[in-house]
Amino acid sequence: MSIATDVVSSGVNVYEAAPEDKARTTVVETTKVGVGIVGGIYTAGLVIGLASGGVGFIVVGIA
Repeated sequence: MSIATDVVSSGVNVYEAAPEDKARTTVVETTKVGVGIVGGIYTAGLVIGLASGGVGFIVVGIA
């Protein structure tokens, strides 16, 4: 649900951007969503890895 909210919010920001700023806004918003997703995956793997003694981190990394 959070990912969908971020994607919609970014889409609205790009839509509402001034025509001369649309390219820059698109790159910024896309980067924010991508970094958020990758950061969430890394954090989840780290938490699961610490909780399982390292095995979970390897499993999440492979997946």
